[in-house]
Amino acid sequence: MSLGRGGNHRIPESAKDRFQFDSARLRYAWFTSPSVQGMLDLDYTWTSDGSWGQSLSGTVGVRRFVWRRNGEGLSVGAHFGLSRMRQPSSELGTRTNFVEQLGVSYHYSVDDDNALSVEYRFSHVSNGGIRLPNVGINASLISVGYSWFK
Repeated sequence: MSLGRGGNHRIPESAKDRFQFDSARLRYAWFTSPSVQGMLDLDYTWTSDGSWGQSLSGTVGVRRFVWRRNGEGLSVGAHFGLSRMRQPSSELGTRTNFVEQLGVSYHYSVDDDNALSVEYRFSHVSNGGIRLPNVGINASLISVGYSWFK
């Protein structure tokens, strides 16, 4: 589980809206090898100023630990999925959109069953050209999370 705050970028330059958002994420993850993890994420996001309200996203992803030592770790990951907005933004002509994300995370084991993490994610949301406009939304998110293991 993690909580985060982010904001969009004016990339491409034709992007008009500028907003900040908060996010809550639930994740189910499993190790496919000692350094690779598969993930299913469910994200609930809402804008701080109420410009386009809320969205719900579901993504699948993979994370690879590139460094581990003494209960600490650094990983990189990629996600792909769908997002449904309560109302479309001016950059997107649809409420249902595709989501692609890249990120890096730092993990710290509290004990054998619990860990804290800090994550940075870059996200791109667009409707894939289904309907105009399709400028897309590019955003960054920083989140803090807590994990427990079975």
